[in-house]
Amino acid sequence: MLEIIIGIGIPGSGKTTRLKPIANEGGFVYICPDDIREEMTGSTLDQSKNKEVWNEATIRLSRALSEGKSVVLDATMVNAGQRQDIIAFSRAVGAKKITGAFFDTPLDVAKVRNKLREKQVPEYAIDRLEGQLRSAPPTISDGFDLLQVYGREGELISEISREAKAEGES
Repeated sequence: MLEIIIGIGIPGSGKTTRLKPIANEGGFVYICPDDIREEMTGSTLDQSKNKEVWNEATIRLSRALSEGKSVVLDATMVNAGQRQDIIAFSRAVGAKKITGAFFDTPLDVAKVRNKLREKQVPEYAIDRLEGQLRSAPPTISDGFDLLQVYGREGELISEISREAKAEGES
């Protein structure tokens, strides 16, 4: 079954630390807009070509699914509209199961981790992204088949499936 796992969380939340091994162990194609940004601009922090970066990410996503490969998309996805758009796109290009992997890490923990990185994200950017995420956190209603929530240490703390939600509403 063609699957896409979509990472959701602020910088420093543990997405990459958890998602890269999931991709490797599961044989998924790993797509990270930051990696594409670095290919295009020479820096993961250069936001000048975001439209081109996301265009390339969707091309890679579409190509992988058309080749019968499942995908891990490692991005912040703090905006509900962006999540819904990528979910709709993924379904249109063949994804049969879409999992949201939400890294619900406290802001102060993410900022400490960020300071330990080689390529640090400016704190004002983390604050802005965290504000967007808190104003519209991911829900199963975004269109996910499964929504997993990971804690500060990358441990799975809860999950809800679309079927379970529908049964609970009956």
